[in-house]
Amino acid sequence: MASNDNQSIKVSVIQFNAGINKTDNLIKIEALLNQALKTNPDLICLPEVFNLRTGNNESVGQAEKIPEGESTLLLTNFAKKNKVWISNGSIFEKVDQGLPFNTSIIINDLSEIVETYRKNHLFKVSFQDKEIDEATKSQACNKTCIAKLDINNLELKVGMSICYDLRFPELYRKYAKEKVQIILVPSSFAKKTGEAHWESLLRARAIENQAYVIAANQWGLVNNLETYGNSLIVSPWGEIMQRASSNQDEIISAVLDMDYLSQVRKSLPALEHMKNQ
Repeated sequence: MASNDNQSIKVSVIQFNAGINKTDNLIKIEALLNQALKTNPDLICLPEVFNLRTGNNESVGQAEKIPEGESTLLLTNFAKKNKVWISNGSIFEKVDQGLPFNTSIIINDLSEIVETYRKNHLFKVSFQDKEIDEATKSQACNKTCIAKLDINNLELKVGMSICYDLRFPELYRKYAKEKVQIILVPSSFAKKTGEAHWESLLRARAIENQAYVIAANQWGLVNNLETYGNSLIVSPWGEIMQRASSNQDEIISAVLDMDYLSQVRKSLPALEHMKNQ
């Protein structure tokens, strides 16, 4: 699918409440993907762990190989059939040794996986009534990843990240030095921390790196953890272009204008003023 303006792409974000049944989740996500097609997107973005949210043992046991796992096959087939690019958000990727990776991929409109990113920073927090430690169900990676997209004859650089990575600005400064135009932050961001920090962090990453930020989030209560929703699309000037609600499956869309991005970087050339540190 193509946008009318060849200096822009249209992005649609799917906000979703993934539950503990993978089969049900995949049925629901396919329906939402078909709904998203009505917005005529070039790129559809899903949230972190879109296919399954469950306990540690279940998550590890239901991790999938990429690209042959059922969740990835659903997306690659959909992308090819409908000529649309897809960010899978993430799934737990089964590996030969150790715990799974929390892995994000970007699929082109020919069904090819063009880039793979594995979550660098694993969330650990203690609330009054609950402790969360992602290291009990996945392993961290230490590699950054810039995906190169060719959409509407535009060559785009996309910095990839997942959820808790958002709190580590040094990751995004690496991307900024490579002049990425888009940053992806698929998430399953908790409500407690989301209310305090979600919007501020996303807008900060957009402003300081002068890039569009696309943040598809989970919503709803699963395993006694409530996620925040409020999926966002943020402009390079830090303006909120689109925001989802906090309590339902939802699709938001926006046109990302690369001429506008260039104007922002030209009028305030902060990226050119970075010191070599």
